[in-house]
Amino acid sequence: MGDKYDEFNDEHERIVRKQQLLIKNLTEFYLTLTRANASLTGLLQSVADLDKARSDILDDLKLSTENKVDINKAISSVDYFFENTGDNNITNILELFDKFIREDEKQNQEGEENGS
Repeated sequence: MGDKYDEFNDEHERIVRKQQLLIKNLTEFYLTLTRANASLTGLLQSVADLDKARSDILDDLKLSTENKVDINKAISSVDYFFENTGDNNITNILELFDKFIREDEKQNQEGEENGS
């Protein structure tokens, strides 16, 4: 009877060790998921903050230019520039903005001349 009891205890100890290992692994997995969730939540909050800041900047630009400059057109021009050239050359960027501003000023002058 002693051998059966010892076998039972050995098997029980193996099962308890496996159970403890399983609990340890599940706890580590849960902690990893919790950290990932916190990181994702932080990332989403950053995106929301960035969108709010972008909106605030656009509103300030519209106000400061008295809606004479089409901000969305300027942004589209910059996006187009980067998508199609991939060039980060500041001179090209400045030339693009200069061209955009000159075109916009010309349109505003033409509008004022036609309106008067």
